[in-house]
Amino acid sequence: MYHEMEPMNRSKKSKEKGSQADSAFNRLRQEGDDAHTKGDFQQALDCYRKALIKDPDSAVIWNNLGLTFKELGREDKAIKCYYKALELEPNYPASWYNTGELLYEMDEFEDALYCFNTVGSLDADLARNIAHKRQECKQKIADGNKEVVPPDAPTRV
Repeated sequence: MYHEMEPMNRSKKSKEKGSQADSAFNRLRQEGDDAHTKGDFQQALDCYRKALIKDPDSAVIWNNLGLTFKELGREDKAIKCYYKALELEPNYPASWYNTGELLYEMDEFEDALYCFNTVGSLDADLARNIAHKRQECKQKIADGNKEVVPPDAPTRV
């Protein structure tokens, strides 16, 4: 999920930025979004990091930075960025979703389910779209995260 809109209740500090700073921030965010879309993840990282200098309280930038780190295979940094976005904006469905996706990929199904359930409580439309994710987590948890052995695999005696 890629979320370009700033959450409704940006921090007071963010709202008080001057129009020139907002313009630079918006330009850097757009350049980061464009680079990410084109697959130029290093350029996206550079833009998002510069945007954070302008507004370190932007949950959107932290979320997008997390998405970019995930694309680069840096799940450790991605999860920290998602958590920072959620610290700044606890009701930000995109960050809850992205956190859940990453946790799911890391086989952390119970934590992923918590994230997906939180998305469901925040955004009814998104909840309908991710119902299958919640069901998959429940199934993985019920299965005990057991590894499936192919039928033609050798058995131990």
